[in-house]
Amino acid sequence: RGRQWPKETAKDQQQQKKQASSEMEKQEKKTRKEMEKQEKKISKEIEKQQKKISKAMEKQEKKTRKEREKQEMKSALTLTSVFLHVQDNREKKAKLTTEDLNPRKEKARKRRRIEATSLRLWRIKQIEKEQNSEREYYIQMRRMEIAQLRKRREKKAAKKKRRQEMGGKEVSRSRIMMRMSLWWSKLSRRSENNEAEQDSQVMKAVQETPGKCPSLMQDMKVQRAKARNRRRIEAARIRRWRIKQLPKEQQEEKASRLKTGEKVASRLKLRLEKKAAMKKRHQEKEEEVASGSLATFSSSKIKSHEEEAGRGRQWPKETAKDQQQQKKQASSEMEKQEKKTRKEMEKQEKKISKEIEKQEKKTRKEREKQQNKTRKEMEKQGKKSRKEREKQEMKSALTLTSVFLHVQDNREKKAKLTTEDLNPRKEKARKRRRIEATSLRLWRIKQIEKEQNSEREYYIQMRRMEIAQLRKRREKKAAKKKRRQEMGGKEVSRSRIMMRMSLWWSKLSRRSENNEAEQDSQVMKAVQETPGKCPSLMQDMKVQRAKARNRRRIEAARIRRWRIKQLPKEQQEEKASRLKTGKKVASRLKLRLEKKAAMKKRHQEKEEEVASGSLATFSSSMEQRRIGDLMVEMKSHEEEAGRGRQWPKETAKDQQQQKKQASSEMEKQEKKTRKEMEKQEKKISKEIEKQQKKISKAMEKQEKKTRKEREKQEMKSALTLTSVFLHVQDNREKKAKLTTEDLNPRLWRIKQIEKEQNSEREYYIQMRRMEIAQLRKRREKKAAKKKRRQEMGGKEVSRSRIMMRMSLWWNMKVQRAKARNRRRIEAARIRRWRIKQLPKEQQEEKASRLKTGKKVASRLKLRLEKKAAMKKRHQEKE
Repeated sequence: RGRQWPKETAKDQQQQKKQASSEMEKQEKKTRKEMEKQEKKISKEIEKQQKKISKAMEKQEKKTRKEREKQEMKSALTLTSVFLHVQDNREKKAKLTTEDLNPRKEKARKRRRIEATSLRLWRIKQIEKEQNSEREYYIQMRRMEIAQLRKRREKKAAKKKRRQEMGGKEVSRSRIMMRMSLWWSKLSRRSENNEAEQDSQVMKAVQETPGKCPSLMQDMKVQRAKARNRRRIEAARIRRWRIKQLPKEQQEEKASRLKTGEKVASRLKLRLEKKAAMKKRHQEKEEEVASGSLATFSSSKIKSHEEEAGRGRQWPKETAKDQQQQKKQASSEMEKQEKKTRKEMEKQEKKISKEIEKQEKKTRKEREKQQNKTRKEMEKQGKKSRKEREKQEMKSALTLTSVFLHVQDNREKKAKLTTEDLNPRKEKARKRRRIEATSLRLWRIKQIEKEQNSEREYYIQMRRMEIAQLRKRREKKAAKKKRRQEMGGKEVSRSRIMMRMSLWWSKLSRRSENNEAEQDSQVMKAVQETPGKCPSLMQDMKVQRAKARNRRRIEAARIRRWRIKQLPKEQQEEKASRLKTGKKVASRLKLRLEKKAAMKKRHQEKEEEVASGSLATFSSSMEQRRIGDLMVEMKSHEEEAGRGRQWPKETAKDQQQQKKQASSEMEKQEKKTRKEMEKQEKKISKEIEKQQKKISKAMEKQEKKTRKEREKQEMKSALTLTSVFLHVQDNREKKAKLTTEDLNPRLWRIKQIEKEQNSEREYYIQMRRMEIAQLRKRREKKAAKKKRRQEMGGKEVSRSRIMMRMSLWWNMKVQRAKARNRRRIEAARIRRWRIKQLPKEQQEEKASRLKTGKKVASRLKLRLEKKAAMKKRHQEKE
């Protein structure tokens, strides 16, 4: 009851809506007309200004042309006058001979003079023509740009009008509504399909277990009721959202109309009817279940149920085939069209790219020259025009004030004092008007200042945000550094490298041991087979092993040096001195001396045995004994050779103790360095914070100073403006023409837009030039590469290598006739291809030379000789 309204109020609401809609339409029409008028005015003013600018430019250009012509004529005349004066003096001084009195020669002289002067004038005119053509080109470009801008504005205005006529933003709202309705219809279809599937499932369950039918039906009812509630809630949400999208005036009406009225009544009726029908169906089904008729359903009835449930989704077979055929045809047609369009587009792009490159090459140099000239001229003209404008504005302001004051003084002197003039209220009103005018101007100035300050503050905030982000990054890095140092810092990575190097070294040493073992086994086999060759083999082995040892020592020394470099500078010297001196070096020297002495003894013994020839005359028993002795000696050799890598037990213990001491010292140093680093980081962070505070304070001070100075200057400018225009503003603001165009905000905005567009255009022109320069560089690089290739022999080098490989492969299969045929065909094809790669002038010569001449004869001789040699070899082998 609280939400239902009587029928009379609904009618009244409808009438009010109609009235409101009619009033809204009237207001919209008025606003459209006013907007059109304003746009027309603005367009007219812009056109007037453009005409003025174009006229002024034309006048200045005419003046400059005339001045140039005068100067050039003067220069030409001075040159000719000087030339004639010199020539006359020469003729006067020269003695009159028969040649001088010749009238033909005098005529020739005059003709030459006239030709010289005319040539100079012609050159001057040519230069003028070039300059004029450049100027006209730039003027045309500017006019084209202005026309484009005008067209854009007209298009936007037309688009706006069309939107307003169609209902403005309501169009987009209607589209959203339409999309939502489509989405809703899809959702409802899905729910229907789900229900149909559920029905089919229930029927299957009924067939399988007739006793469980009522419980399944109940579950289905519950699920469907939940789904219905969900859909209702979603529909209500969408309705509310739609109402919110409407204007505020229409929202309340729409909401009230949805809540009350005919719609609600009709919905209630439908709901009641549906409920009654559902109850009837449930009663009938329950009766059937009770009687057991559902359990004895015939297959025909189930089929009819399934058909009814699935009718909305089943299509005839013929339509499906037709659809597939249509899809295939449409896809084939689309592919054909796409191929055609691709080819056409590629052709057009190639043509356009070629034309653009040609035009750019031509216009590049001309534009640069013209731009330099026009810039200088425009700067000079701009300076002159500014100075003249300022002078004129000052004069006009002074004349206006002086005239106004003079007239007002005379009027006050001559005018009779009446009751109206003596009225104090009117004087107060005049004063109030003046104060209001000044306050309005000051308010405008303050508004501009506020906008500027807000922009400034925004940029300052952005800068502060950036600084804060940088600070955060630095803090993160510092925290990461601390964590690393706590975990072991860069020492971890160093230790990993050391570990890897040690592993690699151990692998290398194992490989060397394995290689030595293999060499020993090979030597023993050789000794058993040929005892006489034993000394030389042993000597070779010794040399090889000595070289390998030297290599390993050099590598180990290099690794040690690299490890020392990786350590801090303080530890480097200690480590280097410890390596150079101490027990290690002494033990190594002893081992080396012992090895050398043992080697000398062995060499002497072997030389004596070789000299006596006892090795050659060994008996078999002695040989076996000698082999056993050699085996023992080899083992001792291996032990002695391996001592350089094996350390005594005492030194190993010392090394472990030294390592423990070094590790403890390293840990202590790491702790110290960590503490020092933490202290330094704290100091650095404090200093950074102090500097940032100082910078922020200095920035704030500077901002305050600049604000105050600007306020002072703006107040001065405002006061000067008010003092100049106060006298005129009482009743003569309408009549007085404001000469300054800068006071008009629309024109100022238009100028700003033009400036931005020009800057964008220049930016894009620069970008295009950069791209063209890059392309030029690439082409030059390619051309240089080509030249180098051609000088080095071009692609013939690689071809010759391929031919060499192919010839080797062919020589391996000379015996087969098929291979010969293949080679001949391939060689002929390669020759033809080579000839095609050459220039056209050389192609004919090469072809004729290949077909005839010495080469062919020499090749035939070689082939015949090869065949004869091959036959002989085959006969010999057979």
